[in-house]
Amino acid sequence: MKGTGFLVLVILIAVAAVQAQDTAAPVANPVSATVKSQLPRFSKNMVAAAEAMPADKYGFKPTPEMNSFGHLVIHIVQAALIALSDGWNDHYGTQAIYLRLNGILPPTAQPAPK
Repeated sequence: MKGTGFLVLVILIAVAAVQAQDTAAPVANPVSATVKSQLPRFSKNMVAAAEAMPADKYGFKPTPEMNSFGHLVIHIVQAALIALSDGWNDHYGTQAIYLRLNGILPPTAQPAPK
């Protein structure tokens, strides 16, 4: 998990550097600016994942030691209140795993509407 977080950070820095080269005005913090620019998409995905899981499955735990899906959703909301740009990919990825373990296709894996 830490390796994934580091990889995401490196990718965000690279994307921020490329975007900084394309803009005329310098950005005070290109990493946070990049994360904030991705926030609407990540928020949409996590809300869609929370809506995709049936209410009676919010107590689902992949293993007894793991958090329930409902606990994960609460954690995401709390994390959003503390730092809006921290860990969205990791949290949505975890939601996607819970959905798939229940035979539900995550929002980002669903076919585009026609």
